[in-house]
Amino acid sequence: MNAGVQICSLCKTAINPGAVVCVGCQGSVVYGATQDEMATAFKIGAVIGGIAALMAWLYFATYSLSALLAMAGGAVVFGGLLSYWTAKAKRGLVRTFRYVHH
Repeated sequence: MNAGVQICSLCKTAINPGAVVCVGCQGSVVYGATQDEMATAFKIGAVIGGIAALMAWLYFATYSLSALLAMAGGAVVFGGLLSYWTAKAKRGLVRTFRYVHH
């Protein structure tokens, strides 16, 4: 087999680089993290970052608009970081999915 050719995890057919559909099973080929994985990572990071930033702000100051802004800033920053780390961890992965439509 050529270098760079991946194998479908569902049907074991060769997947050429850049393919978006497996020719063997018609599964969707995904390179790296999926959009759902990235969105979930951002949401989890946003909750953790927001709570951590709010707790830190309330420890050092009082509840105010500044505390809410700190919470929002922490949520966005940590959400973005967790999303980035997820993408980095899944970089280079080639996976095949078959979605069931109900």
